[in-house]
Amino acid sequence: MLTSSSAKFALMPAATFLAAQLFGLGSHALIIAVLFQALPTASSSYILARQLGGDAPLMAGITATQTLLGTAAVPLVMALVPA
Repeated sequence: MLTSSSAKFALMPAATFLAAQLFGLGSHALIIAVLFQALPTASSSYILARQLGGDAPLMAGITATQTLLGTAAVPLVMALVPA
């Protein structure tokens, strides 16, 4: 859970920010792209893991953890991304 959450809330927004800067996105597009990367994982991922024989309890834990962390991560990302 720690690995997936740190990648989701730190690495993905940072990589998206760098790519958006590289491609010259405007400020609104940059904020939207980075914000989408900072959102928690979809709740449907649990259903998909269960249907395909994956580790459904782990996916439920990841979904719950990321939902809680998302309440802090989204405002933090919004504050850090220059407007």
